[in-house]
Amino acid sequence: MDIRPLTPADVDQYLAIWQRALTDAPTAFGASANDPGMFDRDPALQRIAQSLPYNPLFGVFVDGQQVALSSLFYAGHREKIRHRLQIHQVFVNAEMRGQGIARAMLNEVIAFARTIPDAEEIYLAVTVGNESARRLYVSAGFETAYFDRSYLKIDGVYYDLEWMWLSLV
Repeated sequence: MDIRPLTPADVDQYLAIWQRALTDAPTAFGASANDPGMFDRDPALQRIAQSLPYNPLFGVFVDGQQVALSSLFYAGHREKIRHRLQIHQVFVNAEMRGQGIARAMLNEVIAFARTIPDAEEIYLAVTVGNESARRLYVSAGFETAYFDRSYLKIDGVYYDLEWMWLSLV
């Protein structure tokens, strides 16, 4: 298993797994597979190319195939919020779950976050009812910060989010 920030050479695998994430787990993300331009190659390539040093998209690769993804967002250019990071896009292909991939990826993202100057805390959101993801985050030290009611609306059904945070100091 290889866990690393993506490079432009990974763009096609990234787009494939991102499309799978939005299709297989639509309640887990604010983005939708139906959003315009969601899987356009050029913007994805640009996002990956500009992601380092502090906003990486992470991939987990097994035998050269990307099987998981996550991303870290750091607003270092914004003085008032540069202490706060966010984890986005946590997803592991269904057939690869239960093998410790999500845990290893989350640990890698947190370790990377600790190297960022001024980083003091990480936030992430989990859809209420996604107990496997919530257990993972709690086991990594995340705590509930607040609930965001009716954050997602999919086919007329509302989903609440639980925002969680982890102190890095």
